[in-house]
Amino acid sequence: MKENRFLKVLIILFGISIIFYRFSNLNADLTGESFSNIPCLWIGDEAWNSGNAIHKYLTNEWMCNYYNHIIISPIMPLIQYYFFNLFGLSTITVRMPSVVISLLLIFVGILFFNIKFNKGNDKTLKYIVLFIYLFLIGTNKDFYIFSKLAFIDIPMIFFGTLSLFAISLALKVKKYRNKIILSSLSGISLALSILTKASGIQFVFIFALFTLFYFFIFKDQKRSNILLILFAVFLGGI
Repeated sequence: MKENRFLKVLIILFGISIIFYRFSNLNADLTGESFSNIPCLWIGDEAWNSGNAIHKYLTNEWMCNYYNHIIISPIMPLIQYYFFNLFGLSTITVRMPSVVISLLLIFVGILFFNIKFNKGNDKTLKYIVLFIYLFLIGTNKDFYIFSKLAFIDIPMIFFGTLSLFAISLALKVKKYRNKIILSSLSGISLALSILTKASGIQFVFIFALFTLFYFFIFKDQKRSNILLILFAVFLGGI
């Protein structure tokens, strides 16, 4: 019990530190130019990803004269525009959606672990694995950098991971109604991943391998459930 209590405290403290460092120094100007002074006209990924949302906030028009990233990746500009309306336009609010979504991605990973260990009695092993997960993802340099800038890679991964999480739940629940709901949500998340960034198409192949694995290890009765789930995913994606 004392070991579990120590691990719980360690996990909570490490989780708080992850949140703190994600939100710290969000207004750091890496380019030497202010976001608010030259809206929609910067050079770099943060500029291309955020230009349409800023232009919409300032002029009530989505399309810029320079680069309209929203045409191929509309999800993040819509989220950023919502943040601008809530908190105003600044370097911090440009980057804040990436921070929030990166934390949600970490939380979805925790939920995956909870599914794996929720029926087990070995709580110590659960907490150890959870701490290792938080330590690895919390100290990963690339993940840290991408989650603090207005990039669309982390949101794309979040929606793709959320899709896999929803389908894993759909394969476990028994009621057909819940299977349909979760499968539809999985399809919606998969579509959002692709609409966030086109390379989210990779999750379609991961999703296919995931469901094929379950299809071949289950018996005929459960195979029909998988086909039903896939059909619901397809409808949700549309």
